[in-house]
This record gives sequence, structure tokens and C-alpha cells, in this order.
Amino acid sequence: MFMNKKLIAVALAGAFGAPGAALAQASNVQIYGRLAVDYGVHVNQLSSAAGVGRPNADIIDSTSSRLGFKGEEKLGGGLAAWFQCESTLSGQDGDADGLCGRNSALGFKGGFGNVYVGGWDSPMKRAFAATRMSNNSGFLGTRQMMLRGPRVAAVNRFDFARRNKNSVNYETPRFGGFVVRGQYTAEQGSPTGARNLGLGAEYKQGPVVLAAAWAKHEDAAVAGRDDTGWIVGATYEIGKFAGGITHSNLKKQPTATTSVDRKSWNFALEYDMSGPGLVFLVHTRSGSFNGSAAAGAGPNTGANKWMLGYQHHLSKRNQVGVAYVRLNNDANGKYNFSEAQPVDVLGGSANALVLSMYHRF
Repeated sequence: MFMNKKLIAVALAGAFGAPGAALAQASNVQIYGRLAVDYGVHVNQLSSAAGVGRPNADIIDSTSSRLGFKGEEKLGGGLAAWFQCESTLSGQDGDADGLCGRNSALGFKGGFGNVYVGGWDSPMKRAFAATRMSNNSGFLGTRQMMLRGPRVAAVNRFDFARRNKNSVNYETPRFGGFVVRGQYTAEQGSPTGARNLGLGAEYKQGPVVLAAAWAKHEDAAVAGRDDTGWIVGATYEIGKFAGGITHSNLKKQPTATTSVDRKSWNFALEYDMSGPGLVFLVHTRSGSFNGSAAAGAGPNTGANKWMLGYQHHLSKRNQVGVAYVRLNNDANGKYNFSEAQPVDVLGGSANALVLSMYHRF
């Protein structure tokens, strides 16, 4: 009798356990991430006011570090279900965005394309990433000068480098290197029905990369007034050289009667040296704010940022580098290395010597 019970248990395990094992084998979960540290060993920074703060300091930044989990299961007929949960890691401040605070979603993909719901980078942010040839943020970043701006006041603070929460996304299949992306955010019960909308396209084939995107933030500050922006960019490789150019045009309507707009350009050049070394030069120009003076517009409110550096690949996953960065404001400009740090000194300049370490897994 005891033996018969054991045989029955084995039979049940085979009947119910084997299909479960087969399903588990059809899916997979991958752990990935990036650890990044930029150490400004000598930062001649802008002061927020005369006699306030240290004009020279050393600063560590690791806000681009991340940890993620992603998985995919084949469902048959070319259809697959997938998920991704990505979180920010910071060596100083811990997990700044919370669990799954970065690109995280649940979706289905197949011959029709890719449909997914969650929090994801906007098509404009992704188009910018395709051609900027620099970091997104930090000392070596260009986001502030291309898609955002100095934190002077809410009236002229652009916010087009968004990772939109509660978003519905669709990507077409790639046709000859060409893909189109669309995104909109759910109303989430908003009485005004405001949404963030985005549309982007990218072409990547051989030495050529082309990207363009458009975005609209409905009722961004007041009802009936939308923030809008567009971006275009291209990169091209010739032998050991690669060059890129990106242009953005942003408009904000902070009140019922005021508006402000700004144009920016990013130029980049890389030279792949013999061996694992790479030399890069990046120049970013933020134009002056145009429009209503009450919204922060005025002459000479732009800035220039230069980055010259060397990157050395120790392996496919490990990289170190050194760079010199200089930021020059126009006479009325208020940009700084950190987007979160406002400045009260107009027309100031700043420079930094930066050491970098990056590891991917």
C-alpha cells in the first residue's frame, strides 16, 4: 500500500510537474546592469551667490548606475511576452527612483511589432540618445542643454528628457534599419484629460544613424496651454572617425499669456585610436530663451559646453577615462554642471577635470 502511494505521487508529479518544467524552460530571466562613477577631481564651480559655497571642490556622480531584470517567453506563432524591471543605483544616495523606477514595462511582441505598457523613455529622449554621442547627464552629459535647461524658475524649465510613467508604447518592426515609435500616457483620472504624446523614427544601417522625434505635453502648466518640442540628429562613420550633429527646438507655455522657446545644437567627433583607445570632442550650444520676458526670455541667456576626453576599454565590460569639461554662460546665462543647482551669478563659467569608471554586466 505504501509503495502504491509512492507510485501515485510520482505519476502525479509527472502529469503536473512536467508541463510546468517545460514552460519554465521556454522563458528566461536575465540580470543586467551598469555601474558608473564620474569623479570630478577638480571642479571650478559656479557659486550661487557671492561669498557662498566653495569655488573649488571635488564631486562624485554615479546617478547613471542601474540594475535590471528582464525576461521573455515564447508563446508560439512568432508571439512572445516580455517584461523588464530596471532601477537606479547610486553609490552615494541609494536607490533614488525606487524599484522599477527606470525603463520598466510588460508587453507582447511579434511580426506586428512591439506593444508594451509601463514607464519608458519618450521617443524624443530615445532619438536624442541615438545621435548625441555623449552621456545623458552628469559632467559629460548634454541633456540639460538640449532637452532641459537651467533650474532658474519653473516658468522656463523645459522637461523633454522624460521617462513617462503610465505610458502605452508601440514600435514597428525594423524594415531595412528603419523603425517608428509612438507613445501616449494614460489620463489617470485627470479632469482635464491631459496626456504626454510622442512620435519618433530612427534609421540605423551601416555607418549611418538618423533620428527624429516630436513631443507634446498637454496642459503642462495651465489648462489649454501645451509644451511642444522636436529633435533631429544624424551620425556618420568614416574609417576611424565618427561625427554627429543633433538639433532640438523646444517651446513652453507656462501661463495663459506667456511662452518661451529655445533652440540647441550638439556637435560630436570621435577618433578610434589603434587599440582600445578612443578620443572624443563634444560641443553643445544652448541658444537664448525667446518669447515673453515674464517667462524668462531675454538676450544672451544661452551657454556653450565643451568636452575633450579619452576613453580606454580594459575589456568589453570595463572602461576608464579622463576628460576636461568647460561650461561658458552667455552674459545672462545661468547654466551649471548640475541641473539641480541654481545659480544667481549671471554669465559665469565653470570647468572640471573628470575621471570615469564604467562596468557593464
